[in-house]
Amino acid sequence: MPPAVPIDSDLDPFDSTILSVAELDALWKATTLGGGLAAWAQVFDVANFDAALGSALVIDRVRCAKDTQNLVYSIGHGLGTDGVTYKEFCGRSSNGGQTWNWYEIGEIDAPGEEFTIGASSGAENGTTTTFGGGSGLVTCSIQFLGTQPFNNSQRQVYLQFPEEFVHIGGTELAIEYDVTGDFPSNTFDTAADAPPTFPAGSFPSQIVNITSTTPIEGGLHCEGIFYPAGISWGDYSKLLFGWRAAAEGKWTGMSTVLRASMMSNLIIDGVAYGAQPSRAFDVAPTQGSWLYYGATDRVWKSEDGGATWAILLEDTGAYDICVDPQAAGAIYFWGVDGNLNLAVVDVVTSTGLMTETALNIPLRIARDPSSGRLLALPNGTTLTMRNLGSNTDLKTGLTGATGLHAYPGQKIIFLDDADIWISDNIQAVSPTITAKQGGWSEYAGGVNAHRMQAIA
Repeated sequence: MPPAVPIDSDLDPFDSTILSVAELDALWKATTLGGGLAAWAQVFDVANFDAALGSALVIDRVRCAKDTQNLVYSIGHGLGTDGVTYKEFCGRSSNGGQTWNWYEIGEIDAPGEEFTIGASSGAENGTTTTFGGGSGLVTCSIQFLGTQPFNNSQRQVYLQFPEEFVHIGGTELAIEYDVTGDFPSNTFDTAADAPPTFPAGSFPSQIVNITSTTPIEGGLHCEGIFYPAGISWGDYSKLLFGWRAAAEGKWTGMSTVLRASMMSNLIIDGVAYGAQPSRAFDVAPTQGSWLYYGATDRVWKSEDGGATWAILLEDTGAYDICVDPQAAGAIYFWGVDGNLNLAVVDVVTSTGLMTETALNIPLRIARDPSSGRLLALPNGTTLTMRNLGSNTDLKTGLTGATGLHAYPGQKIIFLDDADIWISDNIQAVSPTITAKQGGWSEYAGGVNAHRMQAIA
Protein backbone atom coordinates (compact mmCIF):
# COMPACT_ATOMS: atom_id res chain seq x y z
CA MET A 1 0.00 0.00 0.00
CA PRO A 2 1.51 3.37 -0.99
CA PRO A 3 1.48 6.47 1.25
CA ALA A 4 -1.86 8.27 1.28
CA VAL A 5 -0.71 11.91 1.45
CA PRO A 6 2.90 12.38 0.29
CA ILE A 7 4.47 15.75 1.17
CA ASP A 8 7.97 15.26 -0.28
CA SER A 9 10.08 12.72 -2.18
CA ASP A 10 13.54 12.10 -3.57
CA LEU A 11 14.80 9.73 -6.25
CA ASP A 12 17.78 7.52 -5.45
CA PRO A 13 20.69 8.98 -7.49
CA PHE A 14 22.30 5.54 -7.79
CA ASP A 15 19.16 3.63 -8.77
CA SER A 16 16.30 5.60 -10.29
CA THR A 17 13.87 2.76 -9.64
CA ILE A 18 13.96 3.61 -5.92
CA LEU A 19 12.02 6.51 -4.44
CA SER A 20 12.01 7.83 -0.86
CA VAL A 21 8.73 9.48 0.15
CA ALA A 22 7.71 11.48 3.21
CA GLU A 23 4.32 11.85 4.83
CA LEU A 24 3.69 14.02 7.88
CA ASP A 25 3.76 10.95 10.09
CA ALA A 26 5.87 8.40 8.19
CA LEU A 27 8.70 7.75 5.74
CA TRP A 28 8.30 5.31 2.85
CA LYS A 29 10.42 3.58 0.23
CA ALA A 30 9.23 2.48 -3.20
CA THR A 31 11.19 0.04 -5.35
CA THR A 32 10.85 -1.37 -8.89
CA LEU A 33 9.70 1.99 -10.28
CA GLY A 34 9.38 1.93 -14.05
CA GLY A 35 8.79 -1.80 -14.15
CA GLY A 36 5.11 -2.10 -13.39
CA LEU A 37 3.55 -1.50 -9.99
CA ALA A 38 5.99 -0.25 -7.38
CA ALA A 39 6.62 -2.20 -4.19
CA TRP A 40 6.05 0.05 -1.16
CA ALA A 41 7.42 -0.32 2.37
CA GLN A 42 7.04 2.00 5.35
CA VAL A 43 10.52 2.56 6.77
CA PHE A 44 9.77 4.93 9.64
CA ASP A 45 6.79 5.86 11.80
CA VAL A 46 6.80 8.99 13.97
CA ALA A 47 5.39 6.85 16.78
CA ASN A 48 8.89 5.38 17.03
CA PHE A 49 10.61 8.74 17.44
CA ASP A 50 13.28 8.77 20.15
CA ALA A 51 11.50 9.88 23.33
CA ALA A 52 14.84 11.10 24.70
CA LEU A 53 14.71 13.87 22.08
CA GLY A 54 11.04 14.80 22.24
CA SER A 55 7.59 13.87 21.00
CA ALA A 56 4.89 14.67 18.45
CA LEU A 57 7.34 14.59 15.53
CA VAL A 58 6.05 15.87 12.19
CA ILE A 59 8.03 15.00 9.03
CA ASP A 60 8.82 17.90 6.68
CA ARG A 61 11.41 16.76 4.10
CA VAL A 62 13.32 13.74 2.78
CA ARG A 63 16.60 13.87 0.77
CA CYS A 64 19.06 11.36 -0.65
CA ALA A 65 22.80 12.06 -0.65
CA LYS A 66 24.10 12.18 -4.22
CA ASP A 67 27.65 10.99 -3.50
CA THR A 68 27.00 8.16 -1.03
CA GLN A 69 24.79 5.20 -1.83
CA ASN A 70 21.91 4.41 0.56
CA LEU A 71 22.43 7.62 2.61
CA VAL A 72 19.04 9.24 3.22
CA TYR A 73 18.10 12.24 5.39
CA SER A 74 14.85 13.59 6.75
CA ILE A 75 13.92 16.83 8.48
CA GLY A 76 11.09 17.16 10.98
CA HIS A 77 9.90 19.19 13.91
CA GLY A 78 8.13 18.42 17.15
CA LEU A 79 7.94 19.10 20.85
CA GLY A 80 11.07 18.94 22.98
CA THR A 81 11.21 16.88 26.14
CA ASP A 82 9.60 19.73 28.09
CA GLY A 83 6.41 19.18 26.08
CA VAL A 84 6.16 22.88 25.25
CA THR A 85 9.16 24.03 23.20
CA TYR A 86 9.19 23.29 19.49
CA LYS A 87 12.43 22.01 17.99
CA GLU A 88 13.73 20.91 14.60
CA PHE A 89 15.21 17.44 14.16
CA CYS A 90 17.28 15.66 11.51
CA GLY A 91 16.99 11.95 10.74
CA ARG A 92 19.75 9.97 9.04
CA SER A 93 19.68 6.48 7.55
CA SER A 94 22.83 4.89 6.18
CA ASN A 95 21.07 1.81 4.84
CA GLY A 96 18.46 3.22 2.50
CA GLY A 97 15.86 3.87 5.19
CA GLN A 98 15.91 0.53 7.01
CA THR A 99 17.01 2.13 10.30
CA TRP A 100 17.11 5.75 11.44
CA ASN A 101 19.04 7.88 13.91
CA TRP A 102 17.59 11.26 14.88
CA TYR A 103 19.40 14.36 16.09
CA GLU A 104 18.30 17.77 17.35
CA ILE A 105 19.05 20.76 15.13
CA GLY A 106 17.85 23.51 17.43
CA GLU A 107 14.92 25.24 19.02
CA ILE A 108 12.36 27.06 16.94
CA ASP A 109 13.00 30.44 18.50
CA ALA A 110 10.47 33.04 19.53
CA PRO A 111 7.26 31.01 19.13
CA GLY A 112 4.53 33.10 17.57
CA GLU A 113 6.73 35.52 15.67
CA GLU A 114 5.63 34.07 12.36
CA PHE A 115 1.95 34.17 13.21
CA THR A 116 -0.78 36.74 13.48
CA ILE A 117 -4.40 36.43 14.36
CA GLY A 118 -7.03 38.04 12.23
CA ALA A 119 -10.55 39.28 12.12
CA SER A 120 -13.19 39.79 9.48
CA SER A 121 -15.91 42.35 9.83
CA GLY A 122 -17.42 42.66 6.38
CA ALA A 123 -16.91 45.46 3.90
CA GLU A 124 -17.56 48.41 6.21
CA ASN A 125 -15.20 47.96 9.13
CA GLY A 126 -11.84 46.50 10.00
CA THR A 127 -10.84 45.09 13.35
CA THR A 128 -7.73 44.81 15.43
CA THR A 129 -7.04 41.96 17.81
CA THR A 130 -4.46 41.12 20.43
CA PHE A 131 -3.54 37.91 22.15
CA GLY A 132 -2.30 37.04 25.60
CA GLY A 133 -2.87 34.13 27.91
CA GLY A 134 -1.56 31.59 30.33
CA SER A 135 -1.60 27.86 30.84
CA GLY A 136 -4.77 26.40 29.44
CA LEU A 137 -6.22 29.84 28.69
CA VAL A 138 -6.19 32.19 25.72
CA THR A 139 -7.38 35.75 26.07
CA CYS A 140 -8.47 37.58 22.96
CA SER A 141 -9.39 41.26 22.90
CA ILE A 142 -11.61 42.50 20.08
CA GLN A 143 -11.95 46.09 18.94
CA PHE A 144 -14.29 46.98 16.09
CA LEU A 145 -13.19 49.97 14.02
CA GLY A 146 -14.79 52.31 11.53
CA THR A 147 -17.76 54.63 11.47
CA GLN A 148 -20.27 52.62 9.46
CA PRO A 149 -23.11 50.90 11.30
CA PHE A 150 -23.00 47.13 11.74
CA ASN A 151 -25.64 46.43 9.15
CA ASN A 152 -26.14 42.93 7.72
CA SER A 153 -22.49 41.97 8.02
CA GLN A 154 -20.67 39.19 9.76
CA ARG A 155 -18.22 40.02 12.53
CA GLN A 156 -15.69 37.24 13.02
CA VAL A 157 -12.50 36.61 14.93
CA TYR A 158 -10.50 33.60 13.86
CA LEU A 159 -7.32 31.61 14.39
CA GLN A 160 -5.37 29.52 11.88
CA PHE A 161 -3.56 26.49 13.21
CA PRO A 162 -0.24 25.52 11.61
CA GLU A 163 0.22 22.09 10.08
CA GLU A 164 1.93 20.61 13.13
CA PHE A 165 -1.26 21.20 15.10
CA VAL A 166 -2.98 18.45 13.14
CA HIS A 167 -0.69 15.77 14.50
CA ILE A 168 -0.05 16.70 18.12
CA GLY A 169 -0.83 13.34 19.62
CA GLY A 170 -3.88 12.89 17.40
CA THR A 171 -6.17 13.20 20.42
CA GLU A 172 -8.72 15.66 21.69
CA LEU A 173 -7.38 18.74 23.46
CA ALA A 174 -9.24 20.91 25.90
CA ILE A 175 -9.48 24.54 24.85
CA GLU A 176 -10.69 27.56 26.77
CA TYR A 177 -10.35 31.28 26.27
CA ASP A 178 -11.84 34.61 27.19
CA VAL A 179 -13.16 36.98 24.56
CA THR A 180 -13.65 40.59 25.57
CA GLY A 181 -13.92 43.96 23.88
CA ASP A 182 -16.39 46.10 21.97
CA PHE A 183 -19.10 43.92 20.51
CA PRO A 184 -21.67 44.80 17.86
CA SER A 185 -24.93 45.65 19.53
CA ASN A 186 -27.99 43.47 19.27
CA THR A 187 -29.62 46.11 17.07
CA PHE A 188 -26.69 46.31 14.59
CA ASP A 189 -26.36 50.06 14.66
CA THR A 190 -23.75 50.84 17.31
CA ALA A 191 -20.86 49.26 19.17
CA ALA A 192 -21.73 48.11 22.68
CA ASP A 193 -19.94 46.65 25.66
CA ALA A 194 -22.30 43.70 25.99
CA PRO A 195 -21.71 40.53 23.95
CA PRO A 196 -24.53 39.08 21.86
CA THR A 197 -26.47 36.02 22.84
CA PHE A 198 -24.77 32.69 22.11
CA PRO A 199 -27.53 30.09 21.96
CA ALA A 200 -26.76 26.45 22.68
CA GLY A 201 -25.39 24.60 19.68
CA SER A 202 -24.25 27.74 17.89
CA PHE A 203 -20.66 26.49 17.57
CA PRO A 204 -20.96 23.28 15.54
CA SER A 205 -17.61 22.18 14.10
CA GLN A 206 -15.75 19.04 13.15
CA ILE A 207 -12.54 20.67 14.42
CA VAL A 208 -13.53 22.91 17.34
CA ASN A 209 -16.59 22.33 19.49
CA ILE A 210 -17.32 25.10 21.99
CA THR A 211 -19.39 23.31 24.59
CA SER A 212 -20.14 26.20 26.94
CA THR A 213 -19.98 29.97 27.24
CA THR A 214 -20.12 31.85 30.51
CA PRO A 215 -20.65 35.61 30.83
CA ILE A 216 -17.72 37.45 32.39
CA GLU A 217 -17.09 41.13 32.88
CA GLY A 218 -16.99 42.68 29.42
CA GLY A 219 -17.34 39.45 27.50
CA LEU A 220 -17.54 35.66 27.52
CA HIS A 221 -15.52 32.73 28.79
CA CYS A 222 -15.57 29.90 26.21
CA GLU A 223 -14.70 26.25 26.78
CA GLY A 224 -14.65 23.29 24.43
CA ILE A 225 -12.71 20.57 22.63
CA PHE A 226 -10.24 20.78 19.74
CA TYR A 227 -9.98 17.76 17.44
CA PRO A 228 -6.51 17.89 15.85
CA ALA A 229 -6.37 14.64 13.87
CA GLY A 230 -7.28 14.05 10.26
CA ILE A 231 -7.78 17.61 9.06
CA SER A 232 -6.36 18.89 5.78
CA TRP A 233 -5.75 22.59 6.33
CA GLY A 234 -4.21 24.18 3.25
CA ASP A 235 -4.45 27.89 3.97
CA TYR A 236 -7.77 27.67 5.77
CA SER A 237 -8.46 28.39 9.38
CA LYS A 238 -11.23 27.51 11.77
CA LEU A 239 -13.30 30.30 13.22
CA LEU A 240 -13.61 29.92 16.97
CA PHE A 241 -16.08 32.67 17.72
CA GLY A 242 -18.01 35.35 15.89
CA TRP A 243 -21.34 36.93 15.17
CA ARG A 244 -23.72 37.09 12.28
CA ALA A 245 -27.10 38.62 11.64
CA ALA A 246 -29.82 36.19 12.65
CA ALA A 247 -33.20 36.11 10.99
CA GLU A 248 -34.84 37.89 13.89
CA GLY A 249 -32.47 40.85 13.55
CA LYS A 250 -30.07 39.88 16.32
CA TRP A 251 -26.47 38.74 16.37
CA THR A 252 -25.82 35.07 17.04
CA GLY A 253 -22.73 32.94 17.60
CA MET A 254 -21.25 30.99 14.71
CA SER A 255 -18.38 28.72 13.76
CA THR A 256 -17.23 28.16 10.18
CA VAL A 257 -14.26 27.91 7.83
CA LEU A 258 -12.77 30.97 6.16
CA ARG A 259 -9.59 32.18 4.50
CA ALA A 260 -7.37 33.72 7.09
CA SER A 261 -3.99 34.80 8.34
CA MET A 262 -1.96 32.78 10.84
CA MET A 263 -2.13 32.50 14.60
CA SER A 264 -0.12 34.03 17.40
CA ASN A 265 0.82 32.88 20.90
CA LEU A 266 -1.91 30.30 21.37
CA ILE A 267 -1.72 28.20 24.52
CA ILE A 268 -4.04 25.22 24.76
CA ASP A 269 -4.05 22.80 27.65
CA GLY A 270 -0.77 24.27 28.86
CA VAL A 271 1.06 23.72 25.55
CA ALA A 272 2.20 26.69 23.46
CA TYR A 273 1.55 26.56 19.72
CA GLY A 274 2.96 29.24 17.51
CA ALA A 275 6.28 28.22 15.97
CA GLN A 276 6.21 27.74 12.21
CA PRO A 277 9.18 25.81 10.83
CA SER A 278 10.62 26.46 7.41
CA ARG A 279 10.86 23.58 4.91
CA ALA A 280 14.24 24.73 3.56
CA PHE A 281 16.62 21.77 3.45
CA ASP A 282 19.28 20.47 1.08
CA VAL A 283 22.26 18.14 0.97
CA ALA A 284 25.47 19.16 -0.80
CA PRO A 285 25.70 17.06 -4.00
CA THR A 286 29.50 16.80 -3.78
CA GLN A 287 29.68 16.24 -0.02
CA GLY A 288 26.86 14.12 1.34
CA SER A 289 27.66 14.85 4.97
CA TRP A 290 27.13 18.60 4.53
CA LEU A 291 23.54 19.58 5.26
CA TYR A 292 21.80 22.95 5.29
CA TYR A 293 18.54 23.76 7.07
CA GLY A 294 16.76 27.10 6.88
CA ALA A 295 14.72 28.12 9.90
CA THR A 296 12.50 31.20 9.83
CA ASP A 297 15.13 33.25 11.69
CA ARG A 298 18.48 31.62 10.84
CA VAL A 299 20.27 29.10 8.64
CA TRP A 300 21.88 25.99 10.16
CA LYS A 301 24.69 23.83 8.81
CA SER A 302 25.95 20.35 9.64
CA GLU A 303 29.24 18.93 8.36
CA ASP A 304 28.89 15.50 9.99
CA GLY A 305 25.70 14.14 8.49
CA GLY A 306 23.29 15.83 10.86
CA ALA A 307 24.79 14.68 14.17
CA THR A 308 25.77 18.23 15.18
CA TRP A 309 24.60 21.60 13.88
CA ALA A 310 25.97 25.13 13.96
CA ILE A 311 24.38 28.44 13.02
CA LEU A 312 25.59 29.45 9.58
CA LEU A 313 23.63 32.70 9.27
CA GLU A 314 21.84 34.20 12.25
CA ASP A 315 20.65 37.46 10.73
CA THR A 316 18.27 35.93 8.21
CA GLY A 317 16.01 32.93 7.76
CA ALA A 318 15.36 30.83 4.67
CA TYR A 319 12.25 29.36 3.09
CA ASP A 320 14.14 27.36 0.42
CA ILE A 321 17.74 26.25 -0.04
CA CYS A 322 19.68 24.84 -2.99
CA VAL A 323 23.33 23.81 -2.60
CA ASP A 324 25.52 24.50 -5.63
CA PRO A 325 26.09 21.26 -7.61
CA GLN A 326 29.86 21.87 -7.74
CA ALA A 327 30.68 23.73 -4.51
CA ALA A 328 29.49 22.28 -1.21
CA GLY A 329 30.09 25.60 0.57
CA ALA A 330 27.86 27.68 -1.72
CA ILE A 331 24.10 27.87 -1.20
CA TYR A 332 21.29 29.76 -2.86
CA PHE A 333 18.36 30.52 -0.58
CA TRP A 334 15.06 32.37 -0.58
CA GLY A 335 15.20 34.67 2.42
CA VAL A 336 12.12 35.13 4.56
CA ASP A 337 12.02 38.67 3.17
CA GLY A 338 11.47 37.38 -0.37
CA ASN A 339 15.02 37.88 -1.71
CA LEU A 340 16.96 35.11 -3.45
CA ASN A 341 20.49 35.25 -2.06
CA LEU A 342 23.86 33.52 -2.42
CA ALA A 343 26.05 32.57 0.55
CA VAL A 344 29.60 31.30 0.02
CA VAL A 345 31.71 29.85 2.85
CA ASP A 346 29.25 31.04 5.50
CA VAL A 347 29.02 34.62 4.18
CA VAL A 348 26.19 36.17 2.14
CA THR A 349 27.90 37.47 -0.99
CA SER A 350 24.91 38.38 -3.18
CA THR A 351 21.39 39.47 -2.29
CA GLY A 352 18.26 40.08 -4.33
CA LEU A 353 19.26 37.88 -7.27
CA MET A 354 15.50 37.54 -7.67
CA THR A 355 12.65 38.85 -5.53
CA GLU A 356 9.20 37.58 -4.70
CA THR A 357 6.43 37.63 -2.16
CA ALA A 358 7.96 35.44 0.53
CA LEU A 359 6.63 31.87 0.34
CA ASN A 360 7.35 29.11 2.82
CA ILE A 361 7.48 26.56 0.00
CA PRO A 362 10.53 24.46 -0.94
CA LEU A 363 11.98 23.13 -4.19
CA ARG A 364 11.84 26.31 -6.25
CA ILE A 365 15.59 26.79 -6.89
CA ALA A 366 17.93 24.75 -9.13
CA ARG A 367 21.39 25.27 -10.63
CA ASP A 368 21.95 23.85 -14.11
CA PRO A 369 24.96 21.51 -13.63
CA SER A 370 25.91 21.84 -17.29
CA SER A 371 26.17 25.63 -17.46
CA GLY A 372 25.92 26.99 -13.94
CA ARG A 373 22.82 28.99 -14.84
CA LEU A 374 20.40 29.60 -11.99
CA LEU A 375 16.76 28.58 -12.36
CA ALA A 376 13.95 29.52 -9.99
CA LEU A 377 10.18 29.70 -9.61
CA PRO A 378 9.49 33.07 -7.95
CA ASN A 379 6.06 33.13 -6.31
CA GLY A 380 5.34 29.81 -8.03
CA THR A 381 4.07 31.68 -11.09
CA THR A 382 7.09 32.01 -13.41
CA LEU A 383 10.12 29.94 -14.39
CA THR A 384 13.01 32.42 -14.41
CA MET A 385 16.64 31.94 -15.46
CA ARG A 386 19.54 34.04 -14.21
CA ASN A 387 22.55 34.11 -16.51
CA LEU A 388 25.44 36.60 -16.75
CA GLY A 389 23.85 38.87 -14.16
CA SER A 390 20.40 39.22 -15.72
CA ASN A 391 17.07 37.44 -15.29
CA THR A 392 14.86 36.10 -18.08
CA ASP A 393 11.36 34.69 -17.69
CA LEU A 394 11.16 31.37 -19.55
CA LYS A 395 7.62 30.32 -18.62
CA THR A 396 4.79 32.42 -17.19
CA GLY A 397 1.19 31.75 -16.17
CA LEU A 398 2.03 29.00 -13.68
CA THR A 399 0.12 28.37 -10.47
CA GLY A 400 1.75 26.92 -7.36
CA ALA A 401 4.85 25.77 -9.24
CA THR A 402 7.42 23.74 -7.30
CA GLY A 403 9.43 20.51 -7.59
CA LEU A 404 12.15 22.12 -9.72
CA HIS A 405 15.18 19.95 -10.60
CA ALA A 406 17.98 20.39 -13.15
CA TYR A 407 20.02 17.55 -14.66
CA PRO A 408 23.11 17.27 -16.87
CA GLY A 409 22.36 17.69 -20.56
CA GLN A 410 20.15 20.79 -20.25
CA LYS A 411 17.26 18.81 -18.73
CA ILE A 412 14.85 20.15 -16.13
CA ILE A 413 11.53 19.18 -14.58
CA PHE A 414 9.01 21.00 -12.40
CA LEU A 415 5.27 20.98 -11.80
CA ASP A 416 2.42 23.29 -11.00
CA ASP A 417 -1.19 22.77 -9.97
CA ALA A 418 -2.20 21.68 -13.47
CA ASP A 419 0.73 20.05 -15.25
CA ILE A 420 4.17 18.45 -15.12
CA TRP A 421 6.67 20.44 -17.20
CA ILE A 422 9.97 19.35 -18.76
CA SER A 423 12.65 20.80 -21.01
CA ASP A 424 15.57 19.12 -22.75
CA ASN A 425 17.20 22.31 -24.05
CA ILE A 426 17.01 24.77 -21.16
CA GLN A 427 20.13 26.61 -22.35
CA ALA A 428 18.58 27.48 -25.71
CA VAL A 429 17.69 31.08 -26.55
CA SER A 430 14.03 30.03 -26.54
CA PRO A 431 13.92 26.68 -24.75
CA THR A 432 11.08 24.25 -25.37
CA ILE A 433 9.11 23.70 -22.17
CA THR A 434 6.47 21.02 -22.62
CA ALA A 435 3.58 19.90 -20.44
CA LYS A 436 3.64 16.16 -19.74
CA GLN A 437 0.30 15.90 -18.04
CA GLY A 438 -0.67 12.26 -18.42
CA GLY A 439 -3.20 11.54 -15.71
CA TRP A 440 -2.27 14.62 -13.70
CA SER A 441 -5.71 16.16 -14.26
CA GLU A 442 -7.12 13.68 -11.77
CA TYR A 443 -4.98 15.18 -9.00
CA ALA A 444 -4.30 18.61 -7.58
CA GLY A 445 -1.36 20.35 -5.98
CA GLY A 446 1.68 18.16 -6.60
CA VAL A 447 4.64 18.45 -4.24
CA ASN A 448 7.64 17.17 -6.23
CA ALA A 449 8.73 15.82 -9.60
CA HIS A 450 11.71 13.72 -10.78
CA ARG A 451 13.18 12.44 -14.02
CA MET A 452 14.33 8.84 -13.97
CA GLN A 453 17.73 9.49 -15.49
CA ALA A 454 18.23 5.93 -16.66
CA ILE A 455 15.22 6.22 -19.00
CA ALA A 456 14.90 10.00 -19.41
